[in-house]
Parts: sequence; C-alpha cells; structure tokens
Amino acid sequence: MLLLTNAPTWVFHTQAEAGKAAAELASGETEGWTYTVVLDPMGSGRCTIDVRDEDGEFVSKLTN
Repeated sequence: MLLLTNAPTWVFHTQAEAGKAAAELASGETEGWTYTVVLDPMGSGRCTIDVRDEDGEFVSKLTN
C-alpha cells in the first residue's frame, strides 16, 4: 500500500507546475490546511509542496 511515508520522492519540475497543483489543492480545502510551494535551496528550479494542518503543523511534503 502506498502511504505518504513510503511514497517515491519526485519533485515538480517548475515553480509554475507546483503553484498550479498547490492552488488546486487549496481551492477544495475546507479544514484550514495550507499548501505552500517550496523552491529547491540548491537553485535547481525544482519545487515541492509543504502541507500544513489548521494549526500550522507540518503534515507532509508533496512531490509530483
């Protein structure tokens, strides 16, 4: 079974791609969770999405 904890780690290849996915996730959100695009600190241009719950606690890092 694929879970958030054992999912393969890929990344979004562009900030625009990650932003689109984060916006889609946020548009259906009713419980106060947030989806924030995080740029690769090494400057590759690749991104992930941090997911935080209604209390601002980190839940997971989404990748494509």
